Amino acid sequence: MFTSIVGAFATDLNDRVLDSLRPSPEALFDPRDIEIPEGIGYHPNTAATPDMEPFVIFQDDLVTVTAILVEHPPVAPAFAFRFDSEHGSVTISGDTCETDNLIRLAQGTDLLLHEAIDFDWVDQMYAHRDDDEGSASRDHHYKSHTSVNGAIRIASAAQARALALHHLVPGSADDTVWHKGHTGFDGTFLVPEDLDTISITTAAQAAMRS
Repeated sequence: MFTSIVGAFATDLNDRVLDSLRPSPEALFDPRDIEIPEGIGYHPNTAATPDMEPFVIFQDDLVTVTAILVEHPPVAPAFAFRFDSEHGSVTISGDTCETDNLIRLAQGTDLLLHEAIDFDWVDQMYAHRDDDEGSASRDHHYKSHTSVNGAIRIASAAQARALALHHLVPGSADDTVWHKGHTGFDGTFLVPEDLDTISITTAAQAAMRS
C-alpha cells in the first residue's frame, strides 16, 4: 500500500525531491506488514478475532508496541495497539465492536482510547429504510462499532485507569450523548476535543500522591 501511494503521487513527490531538495518519503519511512502469529486459528472470514495474547510489533529503548486482533467486519485483520514506556501505557482500540481481545490488551492500562458510536442515531438514521442496502448499513454499525456504555464495559473489565472516547459517530451529536459516560465509569472519563493533550497518571504516581 505504501509503495502504491508513493507511485500514485510520484509526479508531486519527484518535483519536491528534485526541485526543492525535500527528503523522499521512501527514505523517511520503513513500512512493514504486521505478521499475525501462527497457530492462533485466525481466518479473515471465519475467525477474525480468535482468543489470543497480545504480541509485540515494535520495540526499542523508549517504547514497546503490542497489538491484538479486534473485530471490525468485513475488514480483517483489524488491530488494536498498546504503547508502553517509562511514562505509562496507552491503548488504542481502533475501529471495533466489543471484544475480549481488547480487554486482554488493555489490562491495567493507564489510558484507553476507545471509539464510540450513538446507536440511537443509527436507529433513527435507518428507521425509514426497509431495503437491503439500508439494513446492511444499519447492521454494519452494530457489528463493527461500540456504544459509550460498551466502551465503559471494556474499560471497566480491563481495569483501565482512564477512558477517553474518540472517533465519535456522528460528529454532530450533542455533547450529552458522550458525556453521559461520566456516571458509568469509576476511573477518569474524558471526551477530548481535537488537539487536546491528555496527561497520563500511572498507578505508581497515584500512590505517591495519596
